[in-house]
Amino acid sequence: MKKLGVILAAVALFLGSASASAQQFGGVRDYGYGYGRHITFLGGGMTHFHAGLSPMTLTYKSNGIYTSKPGLSLDAGMASMIPLAPAAPVYAEVGFGVQYSTGKLAESTALDYKANAFGIKVPVNFTYVLNFGPSVALMPYVGAGMLANISGSVKVDSVKFDLYDDNSPVDGNRFVLGGQVGCRLSVNRFLFGVGYERSITNVAKHISASQVAISLGVIL
Repeated sequence: MKKLGVILAAVALFLGSASASAQQFGGVRDYGYGYGRHITFLGGGMTHFHAGLSPMTLTYKSNGIYTSKPGLSLDAGMASMIPLAPAAPVYAEVGFGVQYSTGKLAESTALDYKANAFGIKVPVNFTYVLNFGPSVALMPYVGAGMLANISGSVKVDSVKFDLYDDNSPVDGNRFVLGGQVGCRLSVNRFLFGVGYERSITNVAKHISASQVAISLGVIL
């Protein structure tokens, strides 16, 4: 828990610095990219809130054996976009949020373990803004992120275990590194996003996760 406290403090400090840096660029700038009123604000950085519902696939891989099971994740959070160039719509985006995921962990023994986890999600992306008219823009992005799981459980038949306990039948990982790619559509102050996320390190022993991330958001 001390490690999670340090992560929370570092993320809060970074987001605060990001917001301050964004404000230093100025609230309204027009670089000739056809920014509308809220898109123009991107010249000075932007913060947005988002929430998503994502179908997930949990894949077991060991000795050439692959077994996939469906899952689901719910997440919500905030992110700040910071301009990287004074005359180009390229941004660094750092976020902070929470994620709840649930699904079946497939083992080589063909047993299905029902598991769930709750954690803190910290994505970092590079985003490019393509404007279409005064109030519409596409925002493709690519990046990586860290998921720090605070709690989790796994159930075998009627017996429930802590997912991260030594007695658990599944060796769960509290810290998971992942990557993501996707695109958001901005219409006025609203955001509609679709992306693909995949764990780089395993979420549990021999088990990786991938998901199609679907989200709705609003520019603050």
